[in-house]
Amino acid sequence: RILMPSYLFIHPFISLLAGLLILLAFFTKTGGRRLFGLHYTSGSVAIFFVGTTIAVALAAISRFYADTEAAESLLIVFTPHRVIAILILICVVFQGILGWFLYFKRDASALVIAIHRWSARVLMALVIGTGVVGLIAKSSFIGLIPEPAGRFLINATVSCLPFALLLWIVVTQIKKP
Repeated sequence: RILMPSYLFIHPFISLLAGLLILLAFFTKTGGRRLFGLHYTSGSVAIFFVGTTIAVALAAISRFYADTEAAESLLIVFTPHRVIAILILICVVFQGILGWFLYFKRDASALVIAIHRWSARVLMALVIGTGVVGLIAKSSFIGLIPEPAGRFLINATVSCLPFALLLWIVVTQIKKP
């Protein structure tokens, strides 16, 4: 077990804020036209915080590598977490571009609207998945969960994420009568 330096705790708080902003953007979109301003504001600010989260995480990981040379203990956290974080960054930027495109071009095609909705569901699944992976990783890293169990839980969560994403998309695509 490695004691976790305080600078590694900055990233989770920024990412929590980014995740909450993404959730806010997602749920305010379902609130009708009266919440569109909040939707576009929270979505735009979320893009900034996702980028900031990744930059802070990379700086913290680099500093931790330099301070401790504990590469193998971070590998279980860094690899799956990094992949999901990069997917979130790509997805949130794509969502933002599509969202602003739809805002300025009100008569967009049904395909663009469908892609925007589908991308929002993918983004929600990724945000929830990275939150779960992050909680397991932090719990394992500070000793709340033994490292072998933490490694297993992280791998299991990352392995199940594509199936959970597919299930989320299928369930939300079902038309209500």
